[in-house]
Amino acid sequence: MLWRWIWAAMVVSIMVCALIAWLHYQQRQVLGQSIATLDAIRQARIDLVEGFTHITLARDPAMPFDREQGLALLDQSIRSFEASAALLDPQDEAVAAFQHDVEAFRAQLAEWRTTGMTPRTVVELSVSLNQLEREADRFDAQLRASLRGQSARLDRIFVWVLSGAAMLLASICGAMLVLERTARAAERALRASEARQQIALQAGQLGTWEWNPATNTVMLDATGRHLLGVTTEAFTVQEMYAGIHPDDLPSTKAALRASIEQRVLYDHEARWLLPDGSLHWLRGIGRPIESADGSLIGFYGIASDITARKQTENQIRQLNAELEQRVTERTTELGSALNRAQTLYAITNDAIASGNLVEALQRAIDRAGTTINADRVAMLIFDWETRSIEQFLYAGRGKEHVSTSVDFDELMRGYSNNQDALARRRIIMRMEAR
Repeated sequence: MLWRWIWAAMVVSIMVCALIAWLHYQQRQVLGQSIATLDAIRQARIDLVEGFTHITLARDPAMPFDREQGLALLDQSIRSFEASAALLDPQDEAVAAFQHDVEAFRAQLAEWRTTGMTPRTVVELSVSLNQLEREADRFDAQLRASLRGQSARLDRIFVWVLSGAAMLLASICGAMLVLERTARAAERALRASEARQQIALQAGQLGTWEWNPATNTVMLDATGRHLLGVTTEAFTVQEMYAGIHPDDLPSTKAALRASIEQRVLYDHEARWLLPDGSLHWLRGIGRPIESADGSLIGFYGIASDITARKQTENQIRQLNAELEQRVTERTTELGSALNRAQTLYAITNDAIASGNLVEALQRAIDRAGTTINADRVAMLIFDWETRSIEQFLYAGRGKEHVSTSVDFDELMRGYSNNQDALARRRIIMRMEAR
């Protein structure tokens, strides 16, 4: 991260230097153009005066002046004036006035060429020349003022850029100082985090491993070597495969291959054969690491011993199987009991619906005893008028029938006094009033 900021600062510094160089170049260009324009106007004014002198004094043979040379100088000065005015803002009032005077002088000169030199044309040409000279003075002064303004503006821009560059440089220095402190703090935090991670790994009995695809070797830390029962810090993948249980080797290879090809988390459990011959369940968790171009550069992960968990899971599965078996048996018993109860209920209803109650009850007792395979069955009939109970007993396989009469009040007192004893012997009394 720090190197990125350093490179960014270097790039920004280069850009600032390039900006300063560009501004310096622009300033030289503007100043050079302005000076060239001033020189052109100065030379045009000289040519204007010299040309006018030539054409006005060319008629005197004693004078070394030539009319054609004078006209050429006047044409040259007019073109210089027009070229200089074209470089400036045409909307400016002084520039517009100067261009107007140049055009007027050009027209006056054209008329003079047509009509020839007369006192009137000489006067008009002189007046036009003087007007052009005054506008040229004004234009020259304005151009010099504009040149000074441009120079001052470029100087201000240059100062602003230098100030900005200085502030940027100070900001970069401050940022780099802060980044350096941040990097040191991050380094200290990283060392502390690594220490905490090492403590956590040791507390959880977690070993770390690293596979280097370039050398096809696996590196283990101390805990990892202890879990695998090896002493060497590095060994090949083939040596690692040799320690995996043969039944778990295909699934281990498939999980590792899928993690590498799909760049997903590797999480697999397998049995590991220790040098002493014992088998331990190990769980490996890791993730492939790739470079910026997507190529595999490493595989990092942790390993833990899950033998105790596997044993607990096996015990839980056994208990669940036993519980399911008991539930099935109990369900079968409850179904049988329900069927017997339904049969007894039907037998009782048939007995009550019969015309001869005593014979019907005897038949009902016989069927009930056979149906539920009971040692003894009793059916009671209560007479409300005599408050007595007729009791019919079924005495086992011999079908011995006994009929007795019992006082109801005495029976209820005996039942109330012996509820606990009846409950312990699982004797249930059912009474129905009809």
